[in-house]
Amino acid sequence: MKAASAIRGRSGGRRRLRAAALLLGLAAAAYAGWIFHQVERASRGDRLQPAQAIVVFGAAEYDGRPSPVLLGRLQRALALYRAGLAPELMVTGGAGGDPHFTEAGVGAAWLRAQGVRAGQVWIDPRSATTPASVRRVTAVLRRRGWRTVIVVSDGYHLFRLEQLFRQRGITAYGAPRQRPAGASRWGWDWMAWRQVIAYLLSRLGINV
Repeated sequence: MKAASAIRGRSGGRRRLRAAALLLGLAAAAYAGWIFHQVERASRGDRLQPAQAIVVFGAAEYDGRPSPVLLGRLQRALALYRAGLAPELMVTGGAGGDPHFTEAGVGAAWLRAQGVRAGQVWIDPRSATTPASVRRVTAVLRRRGWRTVIVVSDGYHLFRLEQLFRQRGITAYGAPRQRPAGASRWGWDWMAWRQVIAYLLSRLGINV
């Protein structure tokens, strides 16, 4: 009897453990789905307001020329700047393996070529990750006593950016670059899920 009771107890314990694991998995999936919804919502860029700076987050450059992705971000930032939404532009992005150019340097050069004065463009040519860029930009904003920024990137990136700035006491308004015609919805979803994963990892103290 005692042996049978022990077996039943172990079996019941395993069932409870499996049920708890299932509930935990369902809760995690639901939370990830909710974050994905927030990523989609932020990608619409419908909360734009005047701010103290416009921050362009880097993307690839090709031998000193902006890639189509970076160019789209720069064009959106320039339009906002010319519309008077902020008095200064900030461009981030390191070398990405290029020994001669950085994403930030190429972006700043493009903006100056469009007539923006050099004194109105601050660059961060050293950061290689989104959290590092946010830290460096925030340090500059705090020195100037600024608390609001417009962040320009691809739509799937904006929720994470807004949250990273919020954690550092900065209010960020997302402004997505225009999605190219014929862009793959599957590709967008894949990049959005990557941002969901990066955000969830950041909540665990792992920044990528």
